[in-house]
Amino acid sequence: MQLPINESEIKRILSVALETGAEFAELFFENTEGTNILFEENKVKDFKIFSDCGLGIRVVKNGIFGYACTSDLNFSSIISAVKIARSIANASNNSKTFTLAMRESHIVSRILKPCITASEEAKINLLERANNSARENENYISQVIVKYNDYQQNVQIFNTDGVWAKDTRNLIEFSVRVIAKKGDMLQTVVRGKGGQYGLEIFDTITPESIAKDASTAAIKMLDAKPSPTGPMTVVINNGIGDGGVLIHEACGHALESDFIVKKNSIYSDMIGKQVASSLITMIDDGSLPERSGSFFCDDEGTIAKRNILIEKGVLKGYMCDLIGAKQLNMLPTGNGRRQSFRYAPIPRMTCTFIDNGNRKPDEIIKEVKKGFFVARIGGGSGDLTGGGFIFTVEEGYLIENGEITTPVRGATLEGKGSDVLLGIDAVGNDLQLDSGGGGRCGKMQLAPVSFGQPTIRIKNMLIGGTSI
Repeated sequence: MQLPINESEIKRILSVALETGAEFAELFFENTEGTNILFEENKVKDFKIFSDCGLGIRVVKNGIFGYACTSDLNFSSIISAVKIARSIANASNNSKTFTLAMRESHIVSRILKPCITASEEAKINLLERANNSARENENYISQVIVKYNDYQQNVQIFNTDGVWAKDTRNLIEFSVRVIAKKGDMLQTVVRGKGGQYGLEIFDTITPESIAKDASTAAIKMLDAKPSPTGPMTVVINNGIGDGGVLIHEACGHALESDFIVKKNSIYSDMIGKQVASSLITMIDDGSLPERSGSFFCDDEGTIAKRNILIEKGVLKGYMCDLIGAKQLNMLPTGNGRRQSFRYAPIPRMTCTFIDNGNRKPDEIIKEVKKGFFVARIGGGSGDLTGGGFIFTVEEGYLIENGEITTPVRGATLEGKGSDVLLGIDAVGNDLQLDSGGGGRCGKMQLAPVSFGQPTIRIKNMLIGGTSI
């Protein structure tokens, strides 16, 4: 990303931000280009090529920040925006000096077929192939919706702590939604794939295979029985079924520093205490290669790293942005994220998962006399601070005498994150991260995230549905 201003001008802008008493100032430059395609009713319904470029300015005094943004990147316009942010922060005389030091990425890009250089025809062809594959069984397929998104985001961050960081993020998301119909019965299944790849992702996982997986599952669930209700032993599939989204919603947000600082989280002041089964180690790691929620540095310039949140059931740490880290007297963890330059950064998850246990998945299931197997989790919602949640089960089965048997429909998972963590009595050795087909966390701003888990078993989890 080539900036229209030089290093001396950057320093001058940051100095102006500090002139009336602020203790910290930050500049976030962004340039993003991408494509959104919607394929529905056997044709392209929407095709957008977009670009966005601008600067976000944050000025902080006594923990209170002012924020302004501009898409006009000439020096005088930036100075005007800085003065707006400075006045919002109610900043009154600071002679702080600083030296900018570049944080260089040593990550080697694995992208072989960059989306940004691919033709429109090549991208549309992927959606056509998926649509045709999903519709092969025309007797049952009612509707097919295929979505494709890609973008390349280039950012540079400068601040008065001396940080100068650069990052380039390439993201592709591909999803197929299939609605199957039999009489009055409708079943919807979504499958997808994505991450920080180029079009080479489809060399090994084809659009046809993604679509076929979705249509086969949707048709199979047409003959499912109504779900049982009540507390049951529940086994949740590993990350292939996107089960990790439950952990993301049920307890992940409650470990973000803004909720901790405000005492809005059940995990406030709980460092060093048992908050989960001793089988559970929970990690947030923004440095994992090729994941949707990963990067070289976060949107404050902090280098991404592996953060252990819970270790063998004991709470070890929180996810902190710069402000949260200062308020909690901790180090920043690389979790300061923003939707774009128009937003101030807030603490967010990156790639959050339960780490491997030592049990074989089939053994975990064999020990269940009567229970419920969640193969795929669908949509849902959670209480960001208290951890309460409700999720639909896209694909679920009964467990009878240690075997997965009858498919069931209409099930929901309900509960509280803290109860789930404490109720886990088996953790598999088959950790898998999500498919990356379009996971977006919607905490005040949208941000791509990743999540995952091995197979886990939970005692007395509440299943909602219709009694058999």
